Amino acid sequence: MTDNSLSTKVKTIARLTVGGDEALLGLTDLVAQYGDIACQEILQQFADMTFEVEEASLHWQNICQHVKKMSAALDRPVSLVAGCSDYFSNNCKKINNFAPKLINFYHYERLINDSTYDKLTGLLNRNYFNEILNQQLALAKRLGTQFSMLFIDVDDFKQVNDIYGHQAGDYVLSEISTLMLKEIRDSDTALRYGGEEFVVLMPNTACNDSLILANRIREKVLEHSFDIRGQVINMTISGGVSSYPVHASDAEELIFFADTAVYRAKGAGKNNISLYKEENRRYLRITFSEKVQIKELGFSESAVSQGISKDIGIGGILFESSKSHPIGCRLQISLEINSTTPIFLLGIVVRVELVAENLFELGLALSFDEMEKVAKNKISNLLAVNRCTNNY
Repeated sequence: MTDNSLSTKVKTIARLTVGGDEALLGLTDLVAQYGDIACQEILQQFADMTFEVEEASLHWQNICQHVKKMSAALDRPVSLVAGCSDYFSNNCKKINNFAPKLINFYHYERLINDSTYDKLTGLLNRNYFNEILNQQLALAKRLGTQFSMLFIDVDDFKQVNDIYGHQAGDYVLSEISTLMLKEIRDSDTALRYGGEEFVVLMPNTACNDSLILANRIREKVLEHSFDIRGQVINMTISGGVSSYPVHASDAEELIFFADTAVYRAKGAGKNNISLYKEENRRYLRITFSEKVQIKELGFSESAVSQGISKDIGIGGILFESSKSHPIGCRLQISLEINSTTPIFLLGIVVRVELVAENLFELGLALSFDEMEKVAKNKISNLLAVNRCTNNY
């Protein structure tokens, strides 16, 4: 069937009327509007049977006549469900093993929905999780793209249930799922993993970019007021991010590493998003304390601020500054490494922590192809000299 509008109309009639008298009238109107091709779609949707257009038209005419005869014989209206079933079961001997789908149309759709969607939040559920995860991961491997997973856990959720009741807990979960759906992209998939746990699958997304989305969701939850029977409360979430192929090579590792990162976020005081840290073992980092100049990219007249580096590696730099920059912000860092000529590092902020009053610790993941080659060469030389095994 090529006409999507016709298919949709047939399905709508089936759902709204459950195959009663209204169904017969509505479908007859569709046949008058679309012609014999509508008969083919009707039998496909109602009886789960496929016929050529001419044969479908003949069966539809016979079914309509059969319903009228049955109604006259029984002296009461006969539904399309009964008429269609009786026609194929008893009056159409050429067709064997007929099992009309229409009789269980609602049960059929409810079964599909229950196995796919979470009733409370409307998100895809745990049953669908493994299927879509494996599909998207396989696609990432085939296309050579990155793929990220965000695990979310609602902080102190048990207290909500204990203090306000389980209905309040359901309300909180429903609200959080709505906030999530507003923030994710069309290409992302949000699921309820179970209890107060959620998952967001992000195809074609690097770990740093997924961290930006994760923190955006976290901030929206933090800013949201949850009204429980007139009493406003605030909630927070903690999350963990893992990515393919940076951290994991298969679905099992992605799940385990994202879950591990959630525990790190909880241990850091909750209301936090943690990026799985295994990737840092790939890059040697050394303690490196020097003055750095910091400038926010994208704003030609943005002021240059000062900071002190703490450690550095090919993958990034950790530094302290009196000025905070939001996660996802792109910065230019100027510093000197064993020379009086400064080098410039370009990257994205992936970590921000308040370590003292008016003092922030920021982690910058290096990026941009135009600077990586030069920066990596100079940092590699420094690492070779120091031969330090400290990890960040």
